[in-house]
Amino acid sequence: MTGTGGTRMSMSSTPSAKDGTWHNIVVSFIRGQSVFSYLDGNLVNVTPLITTGSIDTALNVNIGQDGTGTYTDGASVNMTGMIDDVAIWRRPLSAAEAAAIAHASGDISTITSTLPAPKITSSVLVGGNLTITVTGASAGARLQKRADFNAGTQWIDAGPITTTATIAAGTGTAFYRVVNP
Repeated sequence: MTGTGGTRMSMSSTPSAKDGTWHNIVVSFIRGQSVFSYLDGNLVNVTPLITTGSIDTALNVNIGQDGTGTYTDGASVNMTGMIDDVAIWRRPLSAAEAAAIAHASGDISTITSTLPAPKITSSVLVGGNLTITVTGASAGARLQKRADFNAGTQWIDAGPITTTATIAAGTGTAFYRVVNP
């Protein structure tokens, strides 16, 4: 990693794919945990990602550029290459999904999650603490909460969860869910 500042992260420890042939590259981000890089379906790098919170922004999505479209590295990086297809998922991808994408032919939009759906099996309130128990949570699963289901209310990250999580109960109503990476 060459630098992390604000909400920007630069990586330099990815393997070289400069051999004159086509490659499939998948990068999956789990905010507050890690960035997983896959080359042709194989995990080649895991880098800590300490940035947390929402990535929603009013800026454009740019490939090879920041959201403003004005980022410059002073011409210190030079890349010659072609991009054939680009796909963006709204969730982190698993290693099995990265491999399926690399080995797929044709339409990859049908690739579905290979992870079991997590399920909250119990919640117990004792002495001001709420203990939530789940099944089906994989490594990197996150507990999220929101105050209501009104349009525009965002899910807020409440921390990691594997089988149980204990959190201080606040006042008012809260709804919880578990999200696998």
